[in-house]
Amino acid sequence: MTPTESTSSCNVVRIMTHEEFAAKHPHPPSPVYVKIDWHTGPAIDREPPAPIDRRAPLTYRVQMPQIDVVRLNALRPQPKPSANLPETTITHSDDADEPQEVDKAPMG
Repeated sequence: MTPTESTSSCNVVRIMTHEEFAAKHPHPPSPVYVKIDWHTGPAIDREPPAPIDRRAPLTYRVQMPQIDVVRLNALRPQPKPSANLPETTITHSDDADEPQEVDKAPMG
């Protein structure tokens, strides 16, 4: 094969630009790059708005009953004296003016 024969047998290839190639081979856009415009559709409000109460709030004046402390104390059960009274012991201190009384609970 001669160089002239090999050159004549080759097909001529033209390099296309990107726009020419894209026009010749169209394809659907990738879903990754598709922007969804959510604002174009009708707004669906699933919950109706609550009515606005424009009236002034009601205020009530209530008189609280007086607390009768003496009566409450009279109704309170009186403490019963314990059968095991704690022993009262007097402890002396060298630097104290008066002796102190200390209640000791029975052990056991």
